[in-house]
Amino acid sequence: MSPLPRSGSYEPSFAWLPVAIVLALAAAGVAAFILAERRLRGPARAGEGLAEQLAVALDDTLDDLRAESDPRRAVIAAYARLERVLAARGVARQPAETPEEYLARILDELAIDAEAVRRLTDLFSQAKFSQHAVDIGMKEEAIDAVAQLRDELRQSAKHPEQAGREELMPTEASS
Repeated sequence: MSPLPRSGSYEPSFAWLPVAIVLALAAAGVAAFILAERRLRGPARAGEGLAEQLAVALDDTLDDLRAESDPRRAVIAAYARLERVLAARGVARQPAETPEEYLARILDELAIDAEAVRRLTDLFSQAKFSQHAVDIGMKEEAIDAVAQLRDELRQSAKHPEQAGREELMPTEASS
């Protein structure tokens, strides 16, 4: 058999259509990722910072806490809601992070008194990881901690320049 005769020389050419399709698909993927991230974070209200968004979420948490009949579930749910809101705002708990380590990290982000968050974290740890009974008193303590935290967050959102400084200012009774 003889080789096929050559009718002309081969001229390579660049196919723009496949490149355009790949670039369009990549742009659509990036746009979908950005939209998904925005939806995960929830709707950001105009001019509302992390402190105010947490305060609004804690309003809902207080209602749920009061309605929950099982004290253990109520305490765990209160802490879990706080974690979800923080995660949605980009301050998620790392998988290997204990609740106490997470607490220390988020307190750097928010200008609030550590006592209410620490109390809620301690109650959560006891309710989640302990076999001891969780009673109505612990539920009420969690409700008080959440209410105090909400109030401090609202105060922090209204006066960010004063947040965290109040405990540094001497009171009239101590002077």
